[in-house]
Amino acid sequence: MPFVFVYGPAMLIVTPEFTWFAFLTTTFGCIAGIVLLSMAFGGFGLALLRPWERIVLGLAALPTIAPGLPSTLAGLAVASPILIRQVIAWRGAKPATAA
Repeated sequence: MPFVFVYGPAMLIVTPEFTWFAFLTTTFGCIAGIVLLSMAFGGFGLALLRPWERIVLGLAALPTIAPGLPSTLAGLAVASPILIRQVIAWRGAKPATAA
């Protein structure tokens, strides 16, 4: 996401405000937000997503991509019930058998 560099210049590593905490928080938050947004647009994570889950994940991705620990944690908190359901559905899936 190109706009993240504007809101979180710590990802550029060349600014005077650079700290490793800001860099890691912004980078990992952006990665998590992009994964959530990809799941929302694709309709699939570890298992098929319901339409309302896609909407919630899309909305949860927006604050997660924004730089800053509070917004990242808020987005992950909104997405966590759906992510937990995805893991449960993935573990409960039957492997395909060859005919």
